[in-house]
Amino acid sequence: MRFLSEFHRNEKLTKGINSTFIALIPKVDNPQRLNDFRPISLVGSLYKILAKVLANRLRQVVRSVVSEVQSAFVVARQILDGIMIANEIVDDARRHRKELVLFKADFEKAYDSVDWGYLDDVMRQMAFPVLWRKWIKECVGTASASVLVNDSPTDEFFLERGLRQGDPLSPFLFLLAVEGLNFADDTLLLGVKSRANIRALREILVLFEAVSGLKVNFQKSMLVGVNVVETWLAEAVLVLRCSVGKVSFLYLGLPIGSDPHRVSLWEPVVQSIHIRLMSWKSRFLSFGGRLVLLKSVLTSLPVYALSFFKAPSGIISSIEFILNNFFWGESEDRRKISWIRWRDVCQREEYGGVGVRQMREFNTALLGKWFWRLLVDKKGIWYQVLAARYGEEAGRVLVGGHVVPRGGGRLLEFEMVRMRKGWRGDMSELGWDAGGAAWLWRRHLWAWEEEMLEEYRTLLSNIVLQENHSDQWVWHPDPGGGYSVRGAYELLTSRDDQAVEATTELIWHRYP
Repeated sequence: MRFLSEFHRNEKLTKGINSTFIALIPKVDNPQRLNDFRPISLVGSLYKILAKVLANRLRQVVRSVVSEVQSAFVVARQILDGIMIANEIVDDARRHRKELVLFKADFEKAYDSVDWGYLDDVMRQMAFPVLWRKWIKECVGTASASVLVNDSPTDEFFLERGLRQGDPLSPFLFLLAVEGLNFADDTLLLGVKSRANIRALREILVLFEAVSGLKVNFQKSMLVGVNVVETWLAEAVLVLRCSVGKVSFLYLGLPIGSDPHRVSLWEPVVQSIHIRLMSWKSRFLSFGGRLVLLKSVLTSLPVYALSFFKAPSGIISSIEFILNNFFWGESEDRRKISWIRWRDVCQREEYGGVGVRQMREFNTALLGKWFWRLLVDKKGIWYQVLAARYGEEAGRVLVGGHVVPRGGGRLLEFEMVRMRKGWRGDMSELGWDAGGAAWLWRRHLWAWEEEMLEEYRTLLSNIVLQENHSDQWVWHPDPGGGYSVRGAYELLTSRDDQAVEATTELIWHRYP
């Protein structure tokens, strides 16, 4: 606390606090050149505490100064929003035969190129207080570094530009730096097919480099066309000096314009799990060790893709087949018997399993967050895109076109959902009040059903509505915290009492 108080009072860092070791992390399997390494700054603990405090404060205001098109590192926004928007725009262009061009920009050493003077000017234009700008200038401008070569540091040198990867402040400062163009590190620019647009794009990016120090690597960037002839694209890439790409391509780690039902889209996900398994020898791990790896690592690898796409049944089966073989200790040269069904292995511990995630239910729980956001987050740009394209039917996008059934016991629920924004007077006029005429049934009710109905009407008549307040959605498992993937997964994997009793004789306590 004394260190933080002195910095707050003096606006200066103690000498040596901002010293950094730079570790070179290989980007390829067999690095030969300096460009094959990624520099990661190993920041000292004291400075990291200070930077974390400032980053947490900055996180709270970034949303108010960064445009809506930026979805990463911003409170109440998600990185998947950008993927959703890009996919919707590409799909709309395909369906309506619109000519669309997409430029996927690759920054050259993005963090390392930020000009400090430009960053300070941006913060001044955003009305950051002078004291805040001094703090940031001190944290960024006094940094020194030594490169670790064979675990030994070189001579120390002072940095003259750039943001350190590993500094908690860097992601947020980078967002401010690139706000001038309304995009970030992994950038996708979309527009109509036009030679004027292509020339203007080239000029803007070159001028932005001169001002900010951020240079687009046109050789690694690419131009993608939707409903655009190849000859036009060939002429456009000569102006931009980039390459021609095809749909689908990766953006923020997920494909744009791909069919999620195709197995080829999921091959990298399955392959990543297989490669991770290759680095471990299951036969040298204990049963408990394999279980820990399954819970902590392997079932987490596909989470990013499962949060956006609904995985085909065949892919779920392939992933579970790999996990099952690893769990029982099978390897390429040794077959093992699976003594218990994989679905029983994945049951929660109170139901007789060991608590490994069930991929299908976990996928559903992850996608459920989109349903929840569709109900409660109507200000996000991703929702505006869906609403503009589908109108009131936007919810059907997330359920694959399925409509809520209107038969049997679902009818009342469906009608009540449709009326959720109605006033009490409206409900009464439609006959949905406690004694209204809309309570019609397809058969006469039994005596016990009449008693239940009367009890329900009594409860309904005792509800006092606040007419000056809007209705809101509540997630029953956690009314105060809203929807959670964990809560949804627990609901999907819960079982009734009889099913729990049937698991008491499982043999896990006798294996192996």
